[in-house]
Amino acid sequence: MMLSLTYPNVELSRMGLDWVGCGCSSSRGGISLVGSWDRKYGRWGRRPERMSCRGKVARSGVCSAQIPDTVRNDVLDAATLEDKSKSSSPISISSLLEAVADDLKTLNKNLKTRMVPVMFTCWSELMSKWEKLIGSKNSSEIDVWPELQDATADVIARTGFSTNYKDGMRIFHLQREQAELVIKATQTIYVPGFSYLPTKDNIRRKEINIEVESMVTDMIQKRKKAMEMGDAVEDDMLTVMVEAYLKESQQSGDSKSLGLTFEEVLEECKLFFFAGHETTSVLLTFTMIVLSMHPDWQEKAREEVLQVTMIIFEVLRLYPPAVLPIRRTYKEVKLGEYTLPPGVQLSIPLIFIHHDPELWGEDVDEFKPDRFSEGFAKAGNHQLAFFPFGWGPQICIGQNFTMLEAKLALAMILQRFSFELSPSYAHALCVIITLMPQHARSRPPLIQPIMVPMMFTCWSELVSKWEKLIGSKHSHEINAWPELLQTTADVIARTGFSTNYKEGMRIFRLEREQAQLVLKATQTIHIPGFSYLPTKENIRRKEINTEVTTVLTEMIEKRKKAVKMGDAVKEDILSVMIEAHLKQSQENGYSESTGLTFDEVIDECKLLFFAGHETTASLLTFTMIVLSMHPDWQEKAREEVLRMTMIIYEVLRLYPPGVMPIRRTYKEVKLGEYTIPPGVQLAIPIIFIHHDPELWGEDVDEFKPERFSEGFAKAANHQLAFLPFGTGPQVCIGQNFTMLETKIALSMILQRFSFELSPSYAHAPCVIITLQPQYGAQIILHKL
Repeated sequence: MMLSLTYPNVELSRMGLDWVGCGCSSSRGGISLVGSWDRKYGRWGRRPERMSCRGKVARSGVCSAQIPDTVRNDVLDAATLEDKSKSSSPISISSLLEAVADDLKTLNKNLKTRMVPVMFTCWSELMSKWEKLIGSKNSSEIDVWPELQDATADVIARTGFSTNYKDGMRIFHLQREQAELVIKATQTIYVPGFSYLPTKDNIRRKEINIEVESMVTDMIQKRKKAMEMGDAVEDDMLTVMVEAYLKESQQSGDSKSLGLTFEEVLEECKLFFFAGHETTSVLLTFTMIVLSMHPDWQEKAREEVLQVTMIIFEVLRLYPPAVLPIRRTYKEVKLGEYTLPPGVQLSIPLIFIHHDPELWGEDVDEFKPDRFSEGFAKAGNHQLAFFPFGWGPQICIGQNFTMLEAKLALAMILQRFSFELSPSYAHALCVIITLMPQHARSRPPLIQPIMVPMMFTCWSELVSKWEKLIGSKHSHEINAWPELLQTTADVIARTGFSTNYKEGMRIFRLEREQAQLVLKATQTIHIPGFSYLPTKENIRRKEINTEVTTVLTEMIEKRKKAVKMGDAVKEDILSVMIEAHLKQSQENGYSESTGLTFDEVIDECKLLFFAGHETTASLLTFTMIVLSMHPDWQEKAREEVLRMTMIIYEVLRLYPPGVMPIRRTYKEVKLGEYTIPPGVQLAIPIIFIHHDPELWGEDVDEFKPERFSEGFAKAANHQLAFLPFGTGPQVCIGQNFTMLETKIALSMILQRFSFELSPSYAHAPCVIITLQPQYGAQIILHKL
């Protein structure tokens, strides 16, 4: 498998998940996370008799030392240090990272029975939502990460503060933005006093902190006042904390040293808003990902409830939410021959401890829940080999809450669904306070219920046209490529913009012309600045872009105005994107950083006009060509609907619409022994990856849909061997739309016709942005 780089001019013979961006790698057999962490933080047990310990001393710098392996146990014991590190920032961000838990240990005694019914309600709502999405289709693709984030946040809002997710949305978004700013600050060189300077980020952090504290303070004061007045209040976590604050303060003569102070209640509320749902959503997300890779464990979990606990423990070992928890020495500590003074910040390398082969065995990177069959105490070779929630006095106060919710949610999901990974999934992880999937972006679902009847109508018109062409002759030759191209364009125009193909013809033709000009430009020698010269092609490209942008802008502005005015609008893709743009902008104070900006809406519309029908037409055309070569698979597809998915996947493997997508590095990337700087364009050779015998076997060039009989995850020897729609954050936004339309169209065609290749057909695939038949697709239709 080869990865070609357009600059510099080199070829690499190895491609792995390192390319995705995080340095993590995976396979069907195991999951390895420590590669990129070794490069960033040093080694833990990967070299004989050596390990690394990092610490920040007295706010002034980082001490890093290579410590002999003999102090491994001392480092593990350092996880029990009693006093968590305090932030060096004058802005109170400690609620995001730290909590003094001693005064809150009594909370768990009363909360569990109150929270379970609320949890059940929240997760029942999500299950109902997913069942509606599936409907009569039997399957549907979703991005579980934002879905689980919403559900866990809803649980926190209801159980903690007797509100709902929508009411607490502003706080959740602010806390998320604050977390990103904090992690950004920790990744820069520490300069004493820099946090006091009026930089853009420092000002924003202060603004967020003030706004969150104001909102939470108002919430606490209202509850406190109601309780002091003897009014009926909600039975939630906020009430429990305020009761403890009032009761202990009264018993101690208002001494702040013994009870919870108001500031501590405020900090705990902020912590609960952020970490309370973040940890659970991360755990559930990775549990669904891993169970998708190991469907046998889905069945085991359904059969025996104890298996669920083992699965959760193993996921927490592989993907601990907090990868490098920080502790501060409150007294002199001995680490082997080293003596650490008080006030040293220690980063406990939890991610390495959980992946240490000396603690867990040589199968450390494999998903093996049965290692916890006798409990976590006997799972590793050290008592503290497993501590995803911390240890000792500073153990996470919310661990029971997280475990309870995770078990309840997972049980409800497994009762109703089985699941597998989508071809678009990329196993790439990042840390934004907690470990989480890297490639997650909030995008609106493009497929709406009203679109299916529109698709059916468009394809019914084409099928009826073909039946008329055949008439009483029983067979007729057609060129399927232009026919399918026109129909898929009609589907896009109607479902996307509530118009028809004729009305949108001008945009389609302009986009087609623009694509040909772009392809022509890419086939010439690149001269920096040449695209700015007033050549005939450059002028025409600019004219097309201006005209298309003007037409789409007018269309979007009219629809945007109608949505804002509350007028009845068409249920199409344009409305979905505009509603998402307006909704997310409003929820985030009209910040364009989290939602779709107006320019992004325009770009998505332009992409849909061109690629939305081009990709589907290419897929359908090559499917008809291949099925003409293999008539036995036409019959198999009519007999069983599941085989149709296998056929489509195999055609996408043999003839991917995008044969060599281009990606640009946004930061320095390691590819084997090569270091690629930011700004380099990488041409990803999907066509070669899909035809690599080392990944697919010696029959790689044969049409064998049965290789996908167990899903795409087990079809090849690598998880990323199949990526027809791209992967990661640049995955095709319309992949679900394309798959749905292809299945509808192919079903309708196979119900009415059998087909074979015409003697005039010449098999000559070519690339004009997408892969397409160079001389058309001459096919003879036979009426069934």
